[in-house]
Amino acid sequence: MESSLLVGGVLKFNVHGFARGKSGPTGCGGVLHDTEGCILTLFSGPLGVLDSNMTYLQAIYYALKFLRWSH
Repeated sequence: MESSLLVGGVLKFNVHGFARGKSGPTGCGGVLHDTEGCILTLFSGPLGVLDSNMTYLQAIYYALKFLRWSH
């Protein structure tokens, strides 16, 4: 994944969901960058057996949950 530099005090989360097959073991992860592209935090973990499309939604959910918790 290539990250672009951000301006104006904005944070950027890159997230990804991954699955083995259409409906199999899944997980998700993400990286939070600051305005200079420095990594602030990482997360990853298993999600159980889900539809492959649902893993992306779960990755976004955990990123938003982290941002809410950190403020």
